[in-house]
Amino acid sequence: MSLRHALKKAGINDEIIGKIEELGVEDVVRMTEEELSKKLSISRRDARRIIDILMEKRVGFRTALDIMKSPETRISTGVRSIDNILRGGIKAGSITEVYGRAGAGKSQFCFQMAVIAVDLGKVIYIDTERGFSPSRLRDISLRFRKNPDEILSKILVFSPGSVNDLRASIRSARDFARKERISLLIVDSLLSIFRSEYVGLEMLAERQKQLSLVLKILREISSMGTSVLFTNHVIGKISESFEDLAAGGYIIGHFPDLVLWLRKGVGSTRILRIVDSSELPEAEAVFTITKGGLEDI
Repeated sequence: MSLRHALKKAGINDEIIGKIEELGVEDVVRMTEEELSKKLSISRRDARRIIDILMEKRVGFRTALDIMKSPETRISTGVRSIDNILRGGIKAGSITEVYGRAGAGKSQFCFQMAVIAVDLGKVIYIDTERGFSPSRLRDISLRFRKNPDEILSKILVFSPGSVNDLRASIRSARDFARKERISLLIVDSLLSIFRSEYVGLEMLAERQKQLSLVLKILREISSMGTSVLFTNHVIGKISESFEDLAAGGYIIGHFPDLVLWLRKGVGSTRILRIVDSSELPEAEAVFTITKGGLEDI
C-alpha cells in the first residue's frame, strides 16, 4: 500500500496529504504532535495519526548479521593509543560526550577532531565559552600536513550568547546537514549557557526542559549520519571511587552513545577513559598535548 493510499484510508484528505509531501516525510516524522498540528492546521489527534502512519512506513527490520557486516565510517582522533581503544575513532552518526575538569584538554580534543573530520565533510563548531582558537587549528593542520587556510574555510563557527541562540544555532546546523555533508558537529561546551542562564533549584525544571529540546535536535542531526561531539564539565564533588562525574544528571547521562572522561596526568600527559559505551569495554589511553595537538607519547 502506497503512503498516499495509507493516509487517505486513515481519513486524511488530499490537501493535507499534499502539504505533507511538500514538507517531506523525513521532516514530518521529526516533528512533535503539536508542531505538526500547527503546521498543517489540524487537530493533535490527526497529527499523531499521520506521524504513526509515516513512522510505520519507515520501519524496516534488518538481521543482526546484516548490521554487523555493514561498513562503519569512523573519524580518527589522530592519536594511535586513543584510536586503538575506540576501534578506529569516533563512529559516524554517533553522539560522543567528553567531560573533564578545566584544563584537561577538552577543547584541544575538539580542535583536533575538527581538523581531521574536514576530510569527510564540513564541520560546524558551536563555541559557547568563547574558547575557539583558529591559531590552534592552524598549528594542528600543519602537524597533519594540511593546508591551514583550506581547513579553516571548511569549519563553520558560531558563538551563542544565550540558550535561545544555542537552540537556534543547532536548528540551523540541522538544516545545513540536510542540504550538504556535515561530518561533525561540535558543541563546546553544552551545559555552560544553561548553567549561567538558569540559576538556582527553582529554575532546574525549566533548565532540564530546555536542555531536552536541544538534545532532541542533536539526536536528529546524528540520525542523518553526522557525528555529534559535545564537551561537559564535572560536578562539584567526586564519587566514592574518586572519579570525576559529568554534570547534567540523568537527562545527559543516558543520552550519548559514547562517554569519555579526560583528565590530567603527569606534566603535559593526559589520560582518556571510556566511561560508557554500548559496544566498547572500559579502557584508557595515555597521550600528550603539544603545539601540534594531541599526540602519542
